[in-house]
Amino acid sequence: VEKIEGNLSILKRSEPPHKSTVKEGDKIVYYIDVENTGSGTFTNEITIKDTIPDGTSYVSNSAKVVTGPNKTASYANNTLTWTFNNTTDENLKSKEKITVSFEVTINNLPSGTTSKVIKNIGYVNDKATNEIKHNIQKGNLIINKRSKPVHNSKVSEDSKIIYYVDVENKGTGDYKESIV
Repeated sequence: VEKIEGNLSILKRSEPPHKSTVKEGDKIVYYIDVENTGSGTFTNEITIKDTIPDGTSYVSNSAKVVTGPNKTASYANNTLTWTFNNTTDENLKSKEKITVSFEVTINNLPSGTTSKVIKNIGYVNDKATNEIKHNIQKGNLIINKRSKPVHNSKVSEDSKIIYYVDVENKGTGDYKESIV
């Protein structure tokens, strides 16, 4: 939690939580909490901005106000913006909180890449929030077929040949649902 203008405190959080491991196709929900921790009403405009992190895709229409005055976020240049004006119904009274959220989907990693860190920082009245990180990890199967006797050996008509398929995960994450 960081204090900014007057008695406003800001906190960036996510589900799954900061420093969690995610995989391609998973979803992350980001939240920004803005709270008036002072004893008086905060009457200045509050602008919350959050850029969609590199390596993710915005889930259409997922931006919302969880708590606080109902506002629709604008979405332009990969950035969401909520603006709460200094009108009576949008003033932030003592101990009141505004929470906004949006959802992203983890994109596929480039071929040959088995891990990446997704980073996200939001801004409240141009003041940066804390940074949220997620680690993408991906399996990387190495499959090798071999036989006994070895490949190109001479065998007779009644010889027994045993085939083996070796599967090894050389990636940084689990590899699930494999069919060999």
